[in-house]
Amino acid sequence: MCSVQWAVYSSSRALLIAVFDKTVIDRLRWGMISVKALPEFTRWLDGLADDKVKAVVAARVRRLSFGLPGDVSPVGEGVSELRIHLGAGWRVYFVQRGAELIVLLAGGSKKSQAADIRRAKALAKTLE
Repeated sequence: MCSVQWAVYSSSRALLIAVFDKTVIDRLRWGMISVKALPEFTRWLDGLADDKVKAVVAARVRRLSFGLPGDVSPVGEGVSELRIHLGAGWRVYFVQRGAELIVLLAGGSKKSQAADIRRAKALAKTLE
C-alpha cells in the first residue's frame, strides 16, 4: 500500500483536490469500483515531472472509481483511453473487469499515442 499525500491546486475556475505520491495508485479503493494499477502505470506516473499533471491524473482516476469516466474512448481489444485535456494531452489506458474492478495499464501523451495503445493492448493480454 502506498503512503498518500494530499495536494491542492486552485485556479480561477475550480479547486482541484487530488491524491498522489511517489509510488502512486498501487491500489485504491475510493468509490464503488476498485482501481488497481499495473507497475508499468505506476512507473509512468512516477516519472512525470509535473506534480500538477500527477494530481490531475489522480483526480481523473478517482472520478473513474466513482463511475464517472468523463472523456473516455475505446481503443480496441477491451482497452479504453481516458483522455486528459491538459498540456501534452495526457492519456491513461485501462481495462474494466466487470462492474467492480478497473485495472490501469499504462499512460502517455498524445504524441506517443499509437505506441502507448499498442503497449496497453499487450499489457491487457497478460491479464487474461
